[in-house]
Amino acid sequence: MDLPYAHVYGVATFYTMFRREPGGTNTIRMCTNISCMLRGGYEVLEAFEKKLELKRGQSSKQFTLVEEECIAACANAPCAVVGTKYYLDLKPHDVDRIVLELKTEPHPESEVV
Repeated sequence: MDLPYAHVYGVATFYTMFRREPGGTNTIRMCTNISCMLRGGYEVLEAFEKKLELKRGQSSKQFTLVEEECIAACANAPCAVVGTKYYLDLKPHDVDRIVLELKTEPHPESEVV
């Protein structure tokens, strides 16, 4: 394609769906855009970080945690999406239940969404 390395790297690091290293079976995309932020999205994201022992952008064998700009579910903020399943109106105490659900019923379709 005759593109400079910096251009390709810039695109690969801008979009959250591109990875430079392998991800987990479940990719949790936690929205922190304005609606989610105002309704506690960062608190939910921090609860995921604590529960999974991952920082946003990190992966384990089972989970990848992504801070997403918007997942288009603003009416039910804060929200997260894993594959094709949306988790709406989240509170930090919902994280334990979601992680347990994903451990027992993974959503590997995360890679294609």
